[in-house]
Parts: sequence; structure tokens; C-alpha cells
Amino acid sequence: MKRLLVLLMVIVALSLFADTVLMWFTDGPDFDLITEQTNRFTKQTGEKVVILNLPYYLEYKPKLAAMAKAGSPPDVARETDLLPWIDYAIDLKPLVEKYTGMKFEEWLENVSFYKAGFKKLYEKYGKVIGIPYTSDAHAIFYNKEIFKKAGIEPPKDRPWTIDEWYAAMKKIKQSGAARYALVYDFSPYRFSNLMYVFGGGIWDR
Repeated sequence: MKRLLVLLMVIVALSLFADTVLMWFTDGPDFDLITEQTNRFTKQTGEKVVILNLPYYLEYKPKLAAMAKAGSPPDVARETDLLPWIDYAIDLKPLVEKYTGMKFEEWLENVSFYKAGFKKLYEKYGKVIGIPYTSDAHAIFYNKEIFKKAGIEPPKDRPWTIDEWYAAMKKIKQSGAARYALVYDFSPYRFSNLMYVFGGGIWDR
């Protein structure tokens, strides 16, 4: 209760000095970019922006949840998972249409590279509560010593197939060359790469 009270006092204090509160977490060199964008926003609109840049899992998630439940959410927040906020966030469809000059369905089909996810959310809940901020590529690094210990020779003249990679992970585990054959963090947008590669999906229909 004390932590929630302190948090709300901080938000109230921030609101005295800013028109917009942006909650953010950074996992790379993107903080300079978002700072530049908010400065441009302030210059164009005259609205001051305070950025709360917090460690994602340790502070960001619990604070964002506490703020939303207390009825004092930030104006804008960066998130990798939209569903927990479906009841708290505003519908962005009118803003998409206003600022792109396109009908929402047209924007969804032709612009958004997250079309499938947005479409499912829109069909189920009748609103869209987020827009794509960024896109990146992921790569898997492997430990040569562990592969050697497990008797695995990576292909040198071509990419691995998924079946070969999966067989290699099983061999590492079975050989005892390492405790874990694969280590991934639990960010949904990272894990989803593997899920889709193996034919899975977030939506079951």
C-alpha cells in the first residue's frame, strides 16, 4: 500500500510539470531516439513530456499495472503485450484514420506489418490499443565448445534447417554437454519467433 501511495504521489507531482507522461523501458540504443521524438513533439505542440524510463520486469510492469488499476495510467506506454491493457487503453482507430487519412481497414491491410495480430484484436474487442513502434531481426548465437562436446558439426556452406537445429538441441540435452540446450528470455516478442517458425501461433483460430 505504501509503494502504491508513493507511486501515485510521484505521478501527481509529475503531472504538475508535464502535460504528457510517457512510460518507457529501453533494451537497446532506442532511448536517444524516443527522447528526440518527444522533444520534437514538445516543439510542435508545446506540451511538455516526462519520460519514466524503468527496468522492464523489475519495475516497469508492476508500476504500470498499479497505475492503471488506480485510475492514473500514463498517457503513453511502451508494451510488448497488449491484452492486459485492453480495458484500460483508449481506442486508437479514430487517431489512425485522422492522422493517416486512411480508413482503418485500409491502413490495417496495407501499412501495418503486425496485421494479423491487430486484425484479431480488432475482430475480438472492436478496438486497437497500440500501434507498431519498431521492428527488428533476431539471431541465435551458439557456443562452439558445447557443440564440439556434443559432437555437433554446424553446416558451413548453407543455413541450418529447423529440423537440423531442433535435432542439435536434443543432442546437446541428451549428451549432457550443457544443462540447457537453448536459453531464451521470456519477452513475448522474442519467444514468438520460435513459436511461429515451428508452426505455432498466438491465436488458435
